[in-house]
Amino acid sequence: MNRWTSQLVPPELLGSHIASGRSHTTGRVHDLSFRAATAVFGHLGIEWDLSAATVQELADLREWISFYKANRRLLMGGDLVRVDFPDPTVMVYGILAPDRSHAIYTVALIGRSEVMLPGRLRFPGLDPDRRYRICPILVGRPPSGLNPPPWWGAITTEFQPSGERHALGWGLPADGGDGLVLSGATLASTGVMAAAMHPEHAILYRAEALD
Repeated sequence: MNRWTSQLVPPELLGSHIASGRSHTTGRVHDLSFRAATAVFGHLGIEWDLSAATVQELADLREWISFYKANRRLLMGGDLVRVDFPDPTVMVYGILAPDRSHAIYTVALIGRSEVMLPGRLRFPGLDPDRRYRICPILVGRPPSGLNPPPWWGAITTEFQPSGERHALGWGLPADGGDGLVLSGATLASTGVMAAAMHPEHAILYRAEALD
């Protein structure tokens, strides 16, 4: 099992903004999906001349802001967990509701791994005796190089008020699925198959208690 730690960090103390595609401090270029998936875990702000944004970027930004507003209570009031993933190019952490009824995790690839696939994702910190539905959170455009595992499934293409989309909205095959239902103990010990994507991209996951 991957090691993990839990701590309380007031998000209002964390400066996190969606900036322009090219960083003014490093010169590196990142897609909006990666910048936004990082910024939503703090006090999401905009540090970007939006007059230079494309129509698609503005549409995606709208979805990310909607998602943040819909989940702000959890993101700003939950418990932070960090996972020590065995591959140093993979960063995993999440925010859990104090009563462990739901959680949002992020899985980010921050470099080129030496292995072909990232392996299994484990989501610690949940109530081991409760059942959870785990599924990807799809907002805006998909990360580059996305190769989703079969368990993702798909059910709709429609934009939701929360800013989220279901898998078919990313052009994935529809098979009637909507994630997996597993116990908190299983998610922490066995986990699920990870999705492949290019470095410097991220995917968010939601765990929702069913009982």
